Amino acid sequence: MKNAFSAVVFLLLGLSFSLQAGNSPWSDWPHWLGPLRNGSSPEKGLLREWPEEGMKQLWLQKVPKGEGSVCVFKGQIFISGAAAFNGIDSVVCCLDAFSGKLVWKSPYKFERKPAPIGWGYCARDTISATEKYVYHMHEQGPLICLNRTTGGIVWTRDLDAEYKPSHSDWNGFCMSPFAEDGIIFQPVGGDTLKRYDKARYFGIDAATGKNIWDYAEGVGTTSYKEGGASTFQTPALMTLGNDKCAVVIANGKIFGIRISDGKKLWTREGVVSQLSTVLVSGSYVLVSQNMTVFKVTKADPSPDDKPLWKHAEGSHCITPVIKEGFIYALVDVPGNVLPWKYTLKCIELETGIVKWEQKGFESGASIMLADGLLFIRTNTTLMLVEANPEKYVQKGKMEIFSGTNQFQLWGWVMPTLAYGRLFVRTESTVFCFQAAEKVPRREEIMNK
Repeated sequence: MKNAFSAVVFLLLGLSFSLQAGNSPWSDWPHWLGPLRNGSSPEKGLLREWPEEGMKQLWLQKVPKGEGSVCVFKGQIFISGAAAFNGIDSVVCCLDAFSGKLVWKSPYKFERKPAPIGWGYCARDTISATEKYVYHMHEQGPLICLNRTTGGIVWTRDLDAEYKPSHSDWNGFCMSPFAEDGIIFQPVGGDTLKRYDKARYFGIDAATGKNIWDYAEGVGTTSYKEGGASTFQTPALMTLGNDKCAVVIANGKIFGIRISDGKKLWTREGVVSQLSTVLVSGSYVLVSQNMTVFKVTKADPSPDDKPLWKHAEGSHCITPVIKEGFIYALVDVPGNVLPWKYTLKCIELETGIVKWEQKGFESGASIMLADGLLFIRTNTTLMLVEANPEKYVQKGKMEIFSGTNQFQLWGWVMPTLAYGRLFVRTESTVFCFQAAEKVPRREEIMNK
């Protein structure tokens, strides 16, 4: 049974790879959680072990202050940030992925609200890139569409001013833009500033910024009530039959909304909201806040199905990864205080059995998967670990942030992988490292 399950997951990942990357061994990282929207890259041929001094640094570039991961698409990098601490000017930047040189910079005027939000005055989103456009979700409400080639602003929507979402005065809009099949799936919080209210979602035409559909979800019947649609959690993508749906958590429930028309396809109750993105692997749906796994096999809006399993501990802020039927998660240590502590755990997806655990990870933690390897950031350190369900095997470790302000390392900024290169961002710097044995030239990528 276990071997059959692993084989199915592996086959699905293989099909996803062929669709995303064709015959090329290299891939873009066009939005939050990468080309497969699950924290993994289909790239192969990566270094199986790092030299003692770590990966070779190809370049570094100073960038505007921000906490979003690096978006890589068609040979270019896209990031957002604050042009000044007072936040009057914010900016989206396009860099050359092979040299780090600036291609264009698009500042926009936005006078921030008087009170700081969450971690302060800087963008948190990972840019979403498509053939024509890039999308930026400003932490205080504006959703911005820019021309990918020139950086010119195509349209803007100030979602906070339009809808006054219930979470906008807490963590703000920490989510990344979610563009799929020409539609931006957009949570906008609750109807009012009340804590318990309807969660609202909109389908926005990605080319024009106009609303296509809207959906409101009422408060659940369980004790896990949290008002409004979370504006700090990026949705997950699930394919159910022929339908693509966005998977979200709100009002004590997790549910899937069809992206094309806003219809709810399924729901489960008894779920706590979280910052990390829900993780989907085939029909398995993982909520990492308390490590809860549901199985969804058909469109069914009734909330009767119970979870397959549930743990008392989980990860509120860090999205795990899944490899061939096993979860690799940085789990919160109980009683966490700054700097936060995490334990890396390998958990069987089908049963919830913990295969092994490794302590010693700190604030600034994140995890990414590629070529059977885990790329883990923990404060000032990058680590390479095998995605091995039998035991913890570390294959590399390097210190890269010496001299950086310690507070700037506490954000959960995920490294991203594209073209055999690992891109790592602190608040004001992007590092590029050689993660493959051989990295492609610009011509190889642009002509693929």
